[in-house]
Amino acid sequence: MNTTKIKVFRASIRLLKSNYAFPRDESSFNDPYIIWNFFKPVIMTGLVPILGTFGFLFMAIKDRITSEQVYAISILSQFFLMYLIIIFTYLSAQKWKTLMVDLSEYKYGKPPYCDEMCKILDRCAIYSFYFLRIKSIFHLIYSYWTNSFCEGSTIRGDHRYICGSTIPIWFPFEIKSRIIRAMMIIGGNSLDFLHYCIFVLFALILFGSILLIVLRVKHLKTMLCRVKSHRNEDKTEEELDFCIKYHSEIVGLVQKMNDAGRYPLIPNYVSIPILLAMFSYQSLKMNDMLALLKLILWIGGVSLLCLAGQQLEAESSSLTHIVSDLPYYKFNRKTKKNFLLFLARVGKPLNLEMKPFAKWNNDFLVTVIKGCYTYFMFLFQMSRKTNSGI
Repeated sequence: MNTTKIKVFRASIRLLKSNYAFPRDESSFNDPYIIWNFFKPVIMTGLVPILGTFGFLFMAIKDRITSEQVYAISILSQFFLMYLIIIFTYLSAQKWKTLMVDLSEYKYGKPPYCDEMCKILDRCAIYSFYFLRIKSIFHLIYSYWTNSFCEGSTIRGDHRYICGSTIPIWFPFEIKSRIIRAMMIIGGNSLDFLHYCIFVLFALILFGSILLIVLRVKHLKTMLCRVKSHRNEDKTEEELDFCIKYHSEIVGLVQKMNDAGRYPLIPNYVSIPILLAMFSYQSLKMNDMLALLKLILWIGGVSLLCLAGQQLEAESSSLTHIVSDLPYYKFNRKTKKNFLLFLARVGKPLNLEMKPFAKWNNDFLVTVIKGCYTYFMFLFQMSRKTNSGI
């Protein structure tokens, strides 16, 4: 059996390694220095400004300003979601690396369009990464130029606000040093400049893993159709055994993908509807165009993952019809037994799972939209009560 190897996610891994978000080699997984190098840019650049966002939220709650409360909670939710996903992904990096090694090896033939798919994924990783980097730089310049989070504040002349940052910052004491204030402004931009870029690369690896597995399922369907058309019984039984082993490999890949993404995907179950509702509120009630852009990107990303998971489920479910049409009555006793076991295995659809809560498919997408609408109406009603002075 000849094994074909191709390189997968080359651009994503290179960009992650350059940003200390993925170990450079296997010995790095337990190296404290390498682990510190990963956490250092995350903690040092973003943690202190986020403490200032807690202060801004305190002032917004104190003054009963709903719009500023929503903005601060939105920033905090995004920040901690990024932290949890990046940290969980790093802790399961060995599983991700094993999955990518297995995805790069093709023991049962390389599916059509596999090389083209890998090239498209590499281009998407590069374009997405640098688009977010450029967007974050422009956002920083625009925020500094417009003196954001100070012009519309109810406490004018309060020097405890850090003006011109991409996130709202307020401390209970005044920071007079211009250098420290500049560091706070730059550190506040780390959510866009660092965390979002790393998060998108991880999401692309997950999305690409699903697509590469779907290509294998389609390749298996083609081989099963070939088995059905064979008239030579010995050849048919031999190719059926080959397809059974191929399906076992695909099931193993899906299991490894679900194990690697188990903990990184859990925070999305609760946070995604809340974030979408906050982005919707900011774009509709506060006329925030950046929130509208984030809403489009988040909805697009969640929809792509759900559609990819649905495609994996649909393609694996269609195997049942093909296998059930095979001429099993022509097989010998041993092959019939293997065939029945194979039929039982293909009867279980393959899914991208968010253990133990949900599966990434169309049903989960509908659940997210319903949850988003519920939270949005809650924010809308809360805003109306605050404005009416109730």
